[in-house]
Amino acid sequence: MTREKKGEAEETTNEMTGSESEVHASEEQPDIIDSDSTLANLENQLEQANEEIEKLRNQYLRTLADLDNYRKRIQKERQDLRHRAVCDVVKDFLPVIDNLERAMDVDESSDIETVLAGVRMTYQQFLNALELHGVSCIKAQGEQFDPHHHEAVEQVELPGTEDEVVVEEIQRGYLKDDRVIRPSRVKVNRKRSS
Repeated sequence: MTREKKGEAEETTNEMTGSESEVHASEEQPDIIDSDSTLANLENQLEQANEEIEKLRNQYLRTLADLDNYRKRIQKERQDLRHRAVCDVVKDFLPVIDNLERAMDVDESSDIETVLAGVRMTYQQFLNALELHGVSCIKAQGEQFDPHHHEAVEQVELPGTEDEVVVEEIQRGYLKDDRVIRPSRVKVNRKRSS
């Protein structure tokens, strides 16, 4: 290339570079404007997100307070239910206590048969009150030994009696709707092995 052409090429390059820098300068301004609007948009989104977080936090705290109030209410209802249940049971046994107090107030000159009849009636009244609440006696005497219902306190050998049969009830056991409250304490027949 000749020097003249080189000079013209440089001028053209300078002109192009100059015009390109003008183009870049004009392009940079929209970028600055876009950056400002993007920043404003991001700040707006951040503010909305913070508002949403605050809203959810308040909702969480209200739900937590509601749950705590629910627990307290349920606990109080359980206590009230237990209290009413105990009162209902005690109310059924108060007549038994009244009859026992009357029996203790009997003078010494009273007929023993009359006192014994009163005690038997009071005992039956007590059993009836238990039955009202689903409590029953465990059958033991003459029954096959059942470790779920009976507690063997002694083993005896009685001729003519089957093996593992309850021969004597020492202390009566009780059930509440098929659940053992207290097992019967019993003597069980046990044949010696030959």
